Amino acid sequence: MKATYTFEIKQFINLNYKNISTLELTNLINTKFNSEFSASQIKSYKSNHKLKSNFKDVKNYNKLFYDYHIDFIKKHAKGTSNQDLTNLFNNYFKSRFTVQQIKAVKLRNKIKSGLTGHYQKGNIPLNKGKKWDEFMSKEGQANSRKTTFKKGDKPFNTAKIMAEVEREDGYLYRKIKDTNYPGLSRYNWKAVHHIIYEEKHGKIPESHKIVFADGNKKNFDINNLILVSDSQLLILNKKGLITSDPEITKIGVNTAKVIDKINNLNKRKNKR
Repeated sequence: MKATYTFEIKQFINLNYKNISTLELTNLINTKFNSEFSASQIKSYKSNHKLKSNFKDVKNYNKLFYDYHIDFIKKHAKGTSNQDLTNLFNNYFKSRFTVQQIKAVKLRNKIKSGLTGHYQKGNIPLNKGKKWDEFMSKEGQANSRKTTFKKGDKPFNTAKIMAEVEREDGYLYRKIKDTNYPGLSRYNWKAVHHIIYEEKHGKIPESHKIVFADGNKKNFDINNLILVSDSQLLILNKKGLITSDPEITKIGVNTAKVIDKINNLNKRKNKR
């Protein structure tokens, strides 16, 4: 993209280019004018306007960090978080580098802060073995009691009975009960098309599934729900017999039942 230099930016370059590197000049411009110039663009501008600085730039103008930048990071990294180091760096050099860029420099140059972000072995929490009165004000205790999780409490985002959600498989599920026992919460939910089918025809037999005649997983019309066995469903999927046309799908189901019947008869013959 072609760079656009306003009169103010041109004037700023003319006043500041002499004693700083192209990269530093670029950072100063981007910080002051909230722009996104690259060092290469500023280099080209200087070259086209015969602006020669007293600072010798490196050959690679895409390089973001010079040795003095890295020395600064090395000097201040120990015991300093990446966020604080980035803020310190940007304030000192009047730059706009991100935390990720500073982290990358540290990684490439094997610079470590000594911080891990978690408790070290042997560290003791400040409130260990203490009562609230020993480290918390009365106001703080009152506020904490409002949000303290108590036995029998449920998370604020617990779904209510009859709530419905669509899962990754594309099916709609309805919450039918509220079991709190660990590992049993999955039984709180049931596929809506199963619920509707069973209300009309009774419990779905084992090793059977419900397919949608028109292929639409949101169409719960009882006439759109067809019971098939696992083996029949395998045939339907393998031969592509489930379509968006309900009548064609129903013919496909009958075809799958015939094929499945023949397969079962052949299996019996082979066992004799």
